[in-house]
Amino acid sequence: MPTSSRGTYEVRALWSEDDEEVELHTADWKYDLAVFGRVRLLRSLADVAAARRETPKFPALVRDYRLEAIRAMDSVNVDRLNNAYVEEIATAIHGNTAALLHLADVIVRTNSTV
Repeated sequence: MPTSSRGTYEVRALWSEDDEEVELHTADWKYDLAVFGRVRLLRSLADVAAARRETPKFPALVRDYRLEAIRAMDSVNVDRLNNAYVEEIATAIHGNTAALLHLADVIVRTNSTV
């Protein structure tokens, strides 16, 4: 998130169950749907002042491999390849990907019912 025109972020204090201390979170005040992220623990009043200038840190997004595989399959249109051999390879890859996605779905359903 870019810093605001004043160069500071809005700071909120929240209780951290992991650390059992107060932690400070920041978000840019100029956004309507600001997302707050942790910047540091609150140990002194100086931490609040320092947090106003710290960009929040967010955990890495969880990748959806299934959706990525489907997008990859959809992005290769075998009708546009103009090469019979390449079309066969693309079709085989689509089939293998679809089979793996089906197998993954079966495993998830089986594990959730056990």
